[in-house]
Amino acid sequence: MSGEMPQKRKAVRELEDSEELISRERRKLIREFNEAEEAISIEKREALRILEETEAEINIKKRKALRELEDLRENYDSLLRENDNLKNKLRRGGGISGISSRLGGSKRGSIPGEDSQGLNNTTDESVDGDDISNP
Repeated sequence: MSGEMPQKRKAVRELEDSEELISRERRKLIREFNEAEEAISIEKREALRILEETEAEINIKKRKALRELEDLRENYDSLLRENDNLKNKLRRGGGISGISSRLGGSKRGSIPGEDSQGLNNTTDESVDGDDISNP
């Protein structure tokens, strides 16, 4: 019996040591897990912050582009109305003030902007709004 007691104590001590080792390893793994979880959480928050900032910048640029597009549409519509009004004036024979001086008194069928020697004597604008290229 006396030989069994030290063996039992030794076995109990080994079990307690193993239990302590397992407990320390468990605490270490929990601590590492929590640190990794916190690091991931920080990265996630940073990624979300960057995403929200980028989204806000994109929305600002989108609104600006839409305003510019609307301004261009309004300008285009205004130019179309002006062009239509000028065409209607020409059709009705009302003409455009200063048109005879711009055309250099040319006759119907002649090329506007050229005199009898073929020299260009006007600006580079045509009557209907299209640009005339000067050679």
